[in-house]
Amino acid sequence: MYERAIAFKVSIGDILNAVFHASSGGYDPNYADIAGKKVNRVNLIAKLAKEADDLVVEDGTGKIKVVLFGAPLLADVGDTVRVIGKIREMNGERFIAAEVVRRVEEKELELRKIELSK
Repeated sequence: MYERAIAFKVSIGDILNAVFHASSGGYDPNYADIAGKKVNRVNLIAKLAKEADDLVVEDGTGKIKVVLFGAPLLADVGDTVRVIGKIREMNGERFIAAEVVRRVEEKELELRKIELSK
């Protein structure tokens, strides 16, 4: 039976500054080494924006592209959103392969910043 990986609560800055390990094939997933943890699935709260033709999210620590791959977009540009997805890297650019992008209340972003600062 397949167990879904934990979606770690991290900041975008953590993702961008982490050492990324690409899969060597088989069942080994890609992951970023964040605070000694092998993080391949994330739970982000950030502001949704659009740059050129790309969706990006920004949380005050950085911004990262979000690719939907058929996942539903349950928010509009400018909304505060929760993004759950996997960290990926292609041609040296990191992005989130989103499983879900859903609108949340504005205060969730401030609460997440406090939660991550502990």
